[in-house]
Amino acid sequence: HTMPAIKSQTGPAVRYDQKVMQRQLALLSEDPLRQAIYRVVSESIHDFATKQ
Repeated sequence: HTMPAIKSQTGPAVRYDQKVMQRQLALLSEDPLRQAIYRVVSESIHDFATKQ
C-alpha cells in the first residue's frame, strides 16, 4: 500500500459521527477511565484529520 496512514484513516472519530461515538461510549458505561480515553483519542483523531 502506498497511501499514508493519515490519508486512509476512517471511522466515526474522523467523521465526527456523534451517533456512533455515543453508542460506543455506552458500551464503556461501566468503565469511566476507558470512556475518558475513548473521548481523548477520538478528539485527537478528529483534530488531526481536520488539520490535514
